Amino acid sequence: MEIFSSEQGPVRAAAIVRQRRGSWFDPEIVDAFLSASATSELWDACAAPNIDERVAAAEPEGRAIAADDKRLNDIAEAFAWVIDAKSPFTYHHSERVADFATGIARELGLDEQCVVRVPVFGALAFDASAHHERLDGKGYYRNLAGEHLSPAARILATADQLDALSAGRPYRGTFPPDRVMAIMRDERGTGLCPDAVDAAEKVFQR
Repeated sequence: MEIFSSEQGPVRAAAIVRQRRGSWFDPEIVDAFLSASATSELWDACAAPNIDERVAAAEPEGRAIAADDKRLNDIAEAFAWVIDAKSPFTYHHSERVADFATGIARELGLDEQCVVRVPVFGALAFDASAHHERLDGKGYYRNLAGEHLSPAARILATADQLDALSAGRPYRGTFPPDRVMAIMRDERGTGLCPDAVDAAEKVFQR
């Protein structure tokens, strides 16, 4: 609803959610939302500058839930779904990048806990934000050179490019596997970490 309302307005958003009732979304939740959003009150609240306070005030008392590893994974996965749902060309992109990144990290011998569990979100956020950076400093958005990129950031950048090349885009079709790896090899050592590219080729072949 948030995605469509911000791009096309509340009326269109409600129509889309109603259309996807029972296929994408739980009918009971859709009905509850449509009832709550029938007036402008909800939309006004969503646009209010103190939205954080409003959300916190709506939380029922005594409903705190421990954020264990599984719950944190579920939250991260939900965020990935929301982000990827913005375009059919990025659908499942985050999941594929995560799968590629995990496979590359295993090939490079990283400790299992280093990819699967991240205790400090601050470090994860920085690495995730560097997934379009390049070793030669010509990436974006910070133009960071290789010495400023952690092993995790180098793996994510490689995994992201591998998925971007192997998935279709609105402006081109899907590249065949040999073309994907030819482009990856061209970037080896300049834009992408050589070890990560070598590991990515093994993962991609499997």
